[in-house]
Amino acid sequence: MASPALLIPLLLLTIAAVVRPANADAHPQDGPHADVRVIVQDQAIRQNMLINLAMLDAIAPTTRETPAAVEGPEIEALREAVMAYFTEQNWIKADGVEIEPQLLEFEVVRGDPKLLPLFPRSGLMGLVRVQMVLEYPLVQKPRKIEFYWDTYPPDTMDIALGDLAPVEIQLQAEGRVKILQFTPEEPGFVWRTQGITLQEELDALPEPTDAARPRTGAGLVMLLGVIVAVGGLAGLVLARGTMRTFGGGAAAVGAALAGLGVSLVFRTTDEINPATAQELFGPLHENIYRAFDFQSESDIYDALARSVEGDLLDTLYSQVYLSLVLQEEGGALSRVTEYEPITTEFIAGGEVQVPGGEARPGFTIQRAWEVEGTVYHWGHSHVRRNAYEAEYTVAKTDAGWRIVHTRMLRQERIDDGTDTPSTMPEGLDPEAVWQPGQEL
Repeated sequence: MASPALLIPLLLLTIAAVVRPANADAHPQDGPHADVRVIVQDQAIRQNMLINLAMLDAIAPTTRETPAAVEGPEIEALREAVMAYFTEQNWIKADGVEIEPQLLEFEVVRGDPKLLPLFPRSGLMGLVRVQMVLEYPLVQKPRKIEFYWDTYPPDTMDIALGDLAPVEIQLQAEGRVKILQFTPEEPGFVWRTQGITLQEELDALPEPTDAARPRTGAGLVMLLGVIVAVGGLAGLVLARGTMRTFGGGAAAVGAALAGLGVSLVFRTTDEINPATAQELFGPLHENIYRAFDFQSESDIYDALARSVEGDLLDTLYSQVYLSLVLQEEGGALSRVTEYEPITTEFIAGGEVQVPGGEARPGFTIQRAWEVEGTVYHWGHSHVRRNAYEAEYTVAKTDAGWRIVHTRMLRQERIDDGTDTPSTMPEGLDPEAVWQPGQEL
C-alpha cells in the first residue's frame, strides 16, 4: 500500500504550477506595470495596487526634479494626480452607478537596488513604486460591477515598438479568483454575482452517499422466510403428531430465511461496483483543488477534510498550503484555475486498510486529469498546464468516504509555453522595500 505522503508531490506540482513565457519572463517585470488586486466585499470594493513610476508617468504624469525619484512635495502632487486619474478616467460602477474612490493608503516604496540589472529598459523608473489602497463604498451587495481601465503604457516587452501593453488585474469575488485583462480594444469588464459564495457552494454539495445497495432478491428472501415461518407456526399450534413436528421445523427454517433477508436488505455490501466508485470518487478528488480557492487556513482545512482521511489531512494541508508561496517566482501566490478529469478506471472493490490497520469497505480507482495553474505578480500572470495520472484508495471512514492512500503513476507538462532560466539574483526578494537609512 502506498504511503499517504505520496499525495504531497502530486499537489505540490499541480497547485504550484506556473510558466515563464519566452521574451517576457524576467521577474520582476521590466517596463511599466501595475500590480492590481481587487477584492469585492459586501460593503466595499477594495483595490490594492503597486504601480511603478514608469506606469504612473503613462497614466498620471507629474513633473519631478529627478524622474526616477519622488521626494518631498512631489509626493503630494503625485497623490493628487493619481487620485484624479482613478476618479475621472479609470472608474468602477456598481449596478450602473459610478463609485467615487476613497484613498486609504499611499506610500512610495523603493525596491532593492540589487534588482536594477532586471530593469535594463526602465531602470529606477521600473523599480520605484507607489503602494496604494483605494476603497469604493457600496450601498448594498452588488449584482453587477463594471470595471474600466482608461490608459495603457507602451509595451516595452514587445519586439514591435509602438504597441500598447495590456493591463492585468486579479479579481477576488465571492471567494473565487479571476485574472482580468484590459486592452485598448477591450477596456472594460463586467462581473456579475453568482448569488452564492464559495463556502455556500461547498456547503451545498452533498457528502458522497453510502454505497450500500440491497442484495438482489433480498426482499423476496425475507418475504418467503416470513411466509414459511408463519405457516410453520400455524402448523405447530394447530396440528398434531408428525405434522406438528413438521410445523416446528418449518417455523425454524422460515425464521432463518426471514433473518437472512433482513440482513441482506440492511447490510452494506463490501463489493463496490465501478459506477458507484466513480460517483463517489469524483467530488472527493475535485474538492482537493477547490479547497485552495479559500483564503483562510481554517476554511482550506475544513474543505480538505471533506475529501481526505484525518491522518493524511494534517500533512497534506501544511505541505500544500506552504507550496502556494512559490519561491521560484519570488514569493508569488499561485492558484489552480482549471481542473479537468480525463479518464477514470475502476481497479477493485472490497475491504481496504485505513491508517491504523483497520479494514473498511472501500475501493481502488485510477484517474488521469489535467490541471492549469496561474500565478499573478508584478502586474502580469503566467499559466502552466500539466497532466497527471494516479491511483487512489478510498475507504468508508467514520466521517464518510475519504481518500486514504494514493500512488502517482504519471506527470507531464503539456502546455505550449517555453521555460527559460529565471533572471532573479539568488537569495533576493523581489517584493523587498527599502529600509530606513539605505542609500540608492
